[in-house]
Amino acid sequence: MAILVPANARATERSYGRGWECRYGFRQIEDACVAVKAPEHAFLDPSGDRWKCGRGFVQTG
Repeated sequence: MAILVPANARATERSYGRGWECRYGFRQIEDACVAVKAPEHAFLDPSGDRWKCGRGFVQTG
């Protein structure tokens, strides 16, 4: 069976899971990889699928 790799994703060599994972800066939502939008004064965390507040700022709302 062929694995369909969505835009902004890359194929994996794992024998389990979907056979693909989203690239850094994108988050999996269903069968797609959607860009993570960090607000002003924030940055992507090392995983690349979440963001954290910059020094001196806190998340609200």
